[in-house]
Amino acid sequence: MDDKPAIRTLLDFRFPLARREHAKSGVLSGYPKNHPVAKQNGPRTLTLPTPGMIAGKILEVEIGPMQAIVYQRYGSPDVLELEDIPIPTPAEGQVLIRVHAASVNPYDWHFLRGTPSFIRLFIGMRRPKFPRLGADVAGVVEAVGAKAARFKPGDAVFGTAKGSFAEYACAAASQLALKPQEISFEQGACLPIAGVTALQGLRDKGKVQTEQTVLINGAAGGVGTFAVQIAKSFGARVTACAAPEMSSFCGRSEQTK
Repeated sequence: MDDKPAIRTLLDFRFPLARREHAKSGVLSGYPKNHPVAKQNGPRTLTLPTPGMIAGKILEVEIGPMQAIVYQRYGSPDVLELEDIPIPTPAEGQVLIRVHAASVNPYDWHFLRGTPSFIRLFIGMRRPKFPRLGADVAGVVEAVGAKAARFKPGDAVFGTAKGSFAEYACAAASQLALKPQEISFEQGACLPIAGVTALQGLRDKGKVQTEQTVLINGAAGGVGTFAVQIAKSFGARVTACAAPEMSSFCGRSEQTK
């Protein structure tokens, strides 16, 4: 698989991951799926208010349960459940995404476990305030909220969305970018957290320059994989460190330009 388009996309990425927004999403209301009225009237739709109009057309999205991974208490993966829940409504500055791919990060593990303990001050002391996991996402825009006109329904996007382990997720428009045709949804969903972490470390903090030598510890990991290729794209000489069994993988990554 050629990762060069994905790396070029990452180098041009502009969403401010460090300023992740946590706006609360509304919930669509309506009759339950098996309600007699719902059966009689067919698929239910929600018309967004006037601020959600794009090019004079009011957006409509089908409502009804979506499947999502949820958790009501901290613990091992055994606490995760696949449940039917309402599709969220994009708030101001948000878009609703039909999820095509999502990736898993240590970030999600910390939220699942509720560790280190201090993060519970922000995510819930005894149980999670927001019962859905997932951040990295790639998919297609289904509906657009007010002040998010840079995107339109049908746009293929990638970035971060709170609760991306689901069929639909709402994301702040500032946390998304258009997905180039050269990369798949799966590749796009792998870029945001790991890729931006590597990019910020090398470009913004390390200020890596051509002909400098860069040592990357853990080069076979999520961040390390991107760091090796980004450093090479900057013209740096890379020394990659990883477990012995991953040496051949690191060799292939180190040669990527």
